[in-house]
Amino acid sequence: KETHMAMANASGVNWPLQTPDDLEKNEWFNTLPLREREVVIFVMNKNKDNSSTDEPLVRFADLYHSANRTPMSSHDVVPTILPSGTVWDCKRGRLLLGMEQLALQGIQFESPDILTNNQNQDLAGNAFPSTIMIALQISMICSLDYPSTSDDLAMDAIQQCLNRLR
Repeated sequence: KETHMAMANASGVNWPLQTPDDLEKNEWFNTLPLREREVVIFVMNKNKDNSSTDEPLVRFADLYHSANRTPMSSHDVVPTILPSGTVWDCKRGRLLLGMEQLALQGIQFESPDILTNNQNQDLAGNAFPSTIMIALQISMICSLDYPSTSDDLAMDAIQQCLNRLR
């Protein structure tokens, strides 16, 4: 709480934070613990400031951290998914569901009701993203040497030149 108070003082915002009207009526927002609601208010204030300066707006914020270390991102990029992460989508005005977090990792289930939302969130946070696996596979394939006949001919020509120099 002291961190949030210090942030408010440093940014010239009155403490306690005033909840904007649109968030006051938001059922998702009202289910959050007080600390996470404060983080959302800080993010929304940042978006308000950014909109007046043409800076990109924050789209996603991980509310698990304090406001001074909250991973935020714009341009529809989601911060790193953590097992205990509670990612707020500023555009939709709600948290990302566990199934949505899994989908961001490239994991989809045919029967999504097998696991609870919290289990899906934990699984998404512990998952190794499929995009990383694809990047690794592409890197490995690109690093392999595939000799061709033209390579053999070039090596033969180089060897002949070297032999003549001896």
